Amino acid sequence: MGAEDRYAWVRPLLAELGLVRPRSHRPGLAGVRKRVEESGLLDRMHALRERINQQARGLVVDEQLFLPPHHVLRRYSFGSNGIEHVMQISVHTSGPRVDFFSQDRNGRRYSYVRYLYHRDSGDLRSDMKLSFALDSVRVGEDDLRRWFSYLLWGLQPKFKPAARTLIAPLLDPPYAIPIN
Repeated sequence: MGAEDRYAWVRPLLAELGLVRPRSHRPGLAGVRKRVEESGLLDRMHALRERINQQARGLVVDEQLFLPPHHVLRRYSFGSNGIEHVMQISVHTSGPRVDFFSQDRNGRRYSYVRYLYHRDSGDLRSDMKLSFALDSVRVGEDDLRRWFSYLLWGLQPKFKPAARTLIAPLLDPPYAIPIN
């Protein structure tokens, strides 16, 4: 009995439960993802998160890694006063983006259900604070410091990072998009 034969029951079960997702028709995302990974940005962000947690002597900033074909590459979160503040790097056909948003911590368990089953949950409340296109090669250490500071300050407007040097020049649209 080959490996394929042993797992032949999985596909029909998933189909019966309605859990089979359609194939992704976004081949351009793999190239964008590869450029971001090769830029070293994700490694530098991971190292800074490690340093923050080391200095705090505990887990302050959580990190989640997402595998292809998911459009999110990394998600960093910090919980404060029952709210989860999130910074994530994602790829889109227009290029990479950094997003900052807050969500109700109780909604976190629903986000997994929503992701897994593609069902909307009225209990998940998210509040987008800032989103902009970026050029992963041009992001410097000062930019990362501002991003993580903004996250640790609970995405307070007075600590909002500027997108001045982070915009990828060839992306559409070629400007920061603050979302309030």
